[in-house]
Amino acid sequence: MCGRYYIDEETYSEIQMVVSDVEQSLMHARKTGDVCPTDIAPVIVSDNDQKLVFTDKIWGYPGWKNKGVIFNARSESVMEKRMFQNGIRYHRAVVPAAGFYEWNRQKEKNTFFRKDSRVLYMAGFFDRYNDGEHFVILTT
Repeated sequence: MCGRYYIDEETYSEIQMVVSDVEQSLMHARKTGDVCPTDIAPVIVSDNDQKLVFTDKIWGYPGWKNKGVIFNARSESVMEKRMFQNGIRYHRAVVPAAGFYEWNRQKEKNTFFRKDSRVLYMAGFFDRYNDGEHFVILTT
């Protein structure tokens, strides 16, 4: 599971080449460094004209009875989970990162990244809640 990921300056440069329309306001408010669940982070989605846009959303769906946060969805069971059905069907996203972290049983952090590219693109989806749009990362 992806419990945290990170973005660096080179990642942002490559994202800009992929996404044609990056709003100027996002350029001033971009996030770099570790991204943790509940942080506001950049994602790539399609707008109403089917153009790719770079926008910010909150990482993690609110948990049951507003306790905790659900930040990953397993691809094997995502269609069976009621809370994910709208997002996975209608609101897909790409989550750009330089890499992500996983912890082993000894609580040691391992970093995963692509050797052939500065940007790692993770599958995700989002949905609207009272406080804005939240996304989760699709895992396997």
